[in-house]
Amino acid sequence: CRRVLVEGVRLIDSTFWMIHPVYCDHVTVRGISLKSDHLNSDGVDPDSSTNVLIEGCQFDVGDDGVAIKAGRDQDGWRVARPSRRIVVRDCAYSGTAGGGMAIGSEMSGGVEEVFCERYRMNEVAHGLYFKSNKDRGGYIRDVHFRDVEIGRAQCPLIVTTDYHGYRGGAFPTRMTDLSVADVRCNDAIVGLSLVGAEGAPLRSLHLRNIEIGRAKTPMRIRNAEGLVFDTVRINGAAMQPVSDTGPETFLDKLKS
Repeated sequence: CRRVLVEGVRLIDSTFWMIHPVYCDHVTVRGISLKSDHLNSDGVDPDSSTNVLIEGCQFDVGDDGVAIKAGRDQDGWRVARPSRRIVVRDCAYSGTAGGGMAIGSEMSGGVEEVFCERYRMNEVAHGLYFKSNKDRGGYIRDVHFRDVEIGRAQCPLIVTTDYHGYRGGAFPTRMTDLSVADVRCNDAIVGLSLVGAEGAPLRSLHLRNIEIGRAKTPMRIRNAEGLVFDTVRINGAAMQPVSDTGPETFLDKLKS
């Protein structure tokens, strides 16, 4: 479809992704309210779509408020349609089981040119979640977030190329040129989780003005290159990027 508008509606009790534009161009989703407690009931999932605006939306759902997709594994490579030029702004998330915003894990056609600002969340499993594994291939690049407020989170920011569901492929995702700025979270179990798979490191991730009031574990970092921290504070202390925080097991679902 082209030139799609979804505005001012309320959708209730979907059992899966609630609004799912696929292979679309020029999509506007504005001023909607979504309510569902089902597992995987994402709010809005642009999939291999371009020129998408999502603004002023209220998400009370059982998974991510917004999740950007671009096909899965070989089928995503065959179609080869990336999701690009996507803007998310002035949204709020009030669910508790998922999180505000995700990219992936189905993103094999590529995701690029994403900008998100002014996102408010209360108590979430994860705030921002960029995820892939070595079956997916593709890329996530040129992605920028700013002005995000989170009350409580298991982890406010997760970036990983080692997401669950890996079936033994050898097609790591290229994840590069990501920036996250002006994020505030009051309370977390893990402050930051930045995890690349073996042979598929994260690259060129810039964090600026990140403030996490309390975190049981400040950082989990593994297989990451070119990290830049500019005023990142957790538990009142200034953080600097490290290459590896230790031998602990990294789980896609963080436990309390």
